[in-house]
Amino acid sequence: MAEKVVVWSDQTTKFAGLIKARGGAHSGNGGFVEVSSHGLLRFNGLVDLRAPFGRFGTLLLDPQNVTISMIAGTGRR
Repeated sequence: MAEKVVVWSDQTTKFAGLIKARGGAHSGNGGFVEVSSHGLLRFNGLVDLRAPFGRFGTLLLDPQNVTISMIAGTGRR
């Protein structure tokens, strides 16, 4: 059974960590990770869903609204 991780809040979710939900070293698929908020969602973290011998997992970002912005002068998003 694949790993399942959910980080969720009613008002504000601020995630800046690392979640690993990987497939096994010899078999298995990556897991499912959801980072959500009914209000504000700030996602600055990393999620590792690799599966060397299976399918990559799924990341669901589920905020109320979505804004994707570039950091001025860095060329990064």
